Amino acid sequence: MDEDVKSVFLKWSKSDFVKGLVMAILGGALGTVYGAIEAGTLLSMAVLKTAGNSALLAAITYLTKNLLTNSQGQFAKPESK
Repeated sequence: MDEDVKSVFLKWSKSDFVKGLVMAILGGALGTVYGAIEAGTLLSMAVLKTAGNSALLAAITYLTKNLLTNSQGQFAKPESK
């Protein structure tokens, strides 16, 4: 798929899922784990659960944004004909 091609309004492309996964891992999980390490907390199941929840929230947020953005990059506007 061409890197310049964006998904159409109310549809996802394969690259949306890949980018969403990367955003979830980097933004959610690493941010939570880094915060715990900086606070001097050991990595426990509670910290890892929080990291997983943060990663899931980041993925849902990114994918929702992509679902509601058209191929011209306009948010919440249907494709122009």
